[in-house]
Amino acid sequence: MEQALQRIESGEDPDQIESDIGGALADANPFDAPASGRKGGRRHAGPPERDETLHEFE
Repeated sequence: MEQALQRIESGEDPDQIESDIGGALADANPFDAPASGRKGGRRHAGPPERDETLHEFE
């Protein structure tokens, strides 16, 4: 799937990519979790920073 996206971004013809890769795209689910072993999501980095140079609205 990554290879197909890279080829599309580089400007290749999508029909040609589909014929080259064939069934691999049909079997791939783009919503599957990556196989890297990491769980998705971001870590909580703490509270948001406050910019003291901004003015409060009243």
